[in-house]
This record gives sequence, C-alpha cells and structure tokens, in this order.
Amino acid sequence: MAPDTDLQTIEPKDLQLGWSRGLSLTTRILAVNLFVLALLVGGLFFLDSYRWRLIDQRLESTAKEAQVIADTLAVVSPKERDKFIAKFAATHSSRIRFYAADGRKTFDSFARDKPTYELRDPDQEPWQKNFAKFADETFDRLVLAPRIPVFLEPAQDEAKAWSELQGLENNLPKTIVRIAPDATHVISAGIQSEDGGQRILTTINAREIRLFVRAERTKIFLFFLLVFAIAILLSLFLARTIVLPLKHLARAALKVRLGRAQEVTVPRIPSRRDEIG
Repeated sequence: MAPDTDLQTIEPKDLQLGWSRGLSLTTRILAVNLFVLALLVGGLFFLDSYRWRLIDQRLESTAKEAQVIADTLAVVSPKERDKFIAKFAATHSSRIRFYAADGRKTFDSFARDKPTYELRDPDQEPWQKNFAKFADETFDRLVLAPRIPVFLEPAQDEAKAWSELQGLENNLPKTIVRIAPDATHVISAGIQSEDGGQRILTTINAREIRLFVRAERTKIFLFFLLVFAIAILLSLFLARTIVLPLKHLARAALKVRLGRAQEVTVPRIPSRRDEIG
C-alpha cells in the first residue's frame, strides 16, 4: 500500500500557513465578517457625529452674534442703529429682525439692504442636486439621525411665529436648527433686548454644513471602496486556507474512485490545528 498512497510528511509550499495556523475556521470567518461590518458602521456614525459637531458650533456662534446685537443696542443711538445692524448682518451673512413688545416686526435687514443669503427652490435645481439630496436622506435613515424640523418663512412675520422668541428671559439667547427645502441648514437665535422692549431674531443659512458633510461622505464612499477591496483580499485568504487544501483532497479522492490509486498523493499538513488539518 505504501507505493499506492505516497503520504507526504512535508507540507506543500502552497498549503503552508503563517500566523493564522492556530485559528479555527469559525473564528476566521467571524473575524472577517465582523471586521468589515465594524469598519462600515463606524464610518457612518463618525460622519453623523461630525455633522452634529458642525451644527453645535454654528448654534453657539449664532447665539453669540445675537448676544452681541442685544448688548450693542444699549450703547448705539437709535439714529445709528439701523446702519450698524445692516452692516453687522452683511458681515456675518445673516438676517436680523426686530419685533416690538406686541409682536410686530419693526426692522428687517433684508428689507433695508440686499439679502445676504437666498434659500433655493429645490424644484429649480439640477438633477445632481436632487440626487445629492436623496443621498442625504438615505444616509440620515441609515444612521437613525434625529429629525430636524423644516424651515418655512411664516405667512405673517410676527414674533409669535418663531418658537425661539418665546419664553426668553435673563437676556439669554435661544437657538434652533431647521432644514430648508433645499436641504441646507437654517440656524436662528432669539434674544430679548436689555430693556425688554424688543425681541431680536438673527438667522443664517449655514450651507457649508451640508457641503462639508457631502465632502466627507465622498471620503466615506472611497473608504467603503477600500473596505470592499480589503474584503476581497480577506476572502482570497479564506479561499487559500480552506478551498485549496480541500481541492487537493478532492483530487486524491477522485483518483481513488477512478481506480488510479497509484497516482494518488495525499498531502499531510501537520502544522494546521483547525478542522482541515
């Protein structure tokens, strides 16, 4: 029988393993799947946290701007007030509105000077923008992002139409973030003047947040491609450690079944400690 089945005592070169020789097949398969899954999920949640950090920064800066306006009104003469506010709005790309104690709007920087931003009509944007908006919504669903209220200019622009102007006290600003129809972020802050006679609303269209997130999402997509390539390489690794030795055994079994026992060479792999070894 010895000549019929030449049992090798040395592993063929293409069957030798390195550091993974002591791992079971189940461990290898689980490690590969969990590793790829962790990379994908981690990248998605990182991007969502990055977006909320940007939003928080803009909320904080908008609140500071509202605070500056309220503090400045106490030292600026009524004659210079409108000019100062208009210049401040142009410098910070914001819209500033004043409301009297009875809720009437008494000042609007957009009415006095050229608007510093424009909310675009999504129906008038090219298909690329609509596709990007669809990608934004899909991403939000994947990461279970909290819903942000929609921004719409009120039919009657009065203080009662703005939730950030309600319940103001101690000269502290109140902020809120909303989503415009074109999927950009609108951030506003309300504050009461020191004498309590006016309520101030400052609003900005923080388009850069969406642009930054989309840019990072592109990077994440490239990262996904890298993960996909890693998954292929790891799959090839599994194929080498599982399929290749099984092919050797299958060829030997086929030769025995066909009555060609003299041609049979059954490789031995003593260094492997998994199921195949």
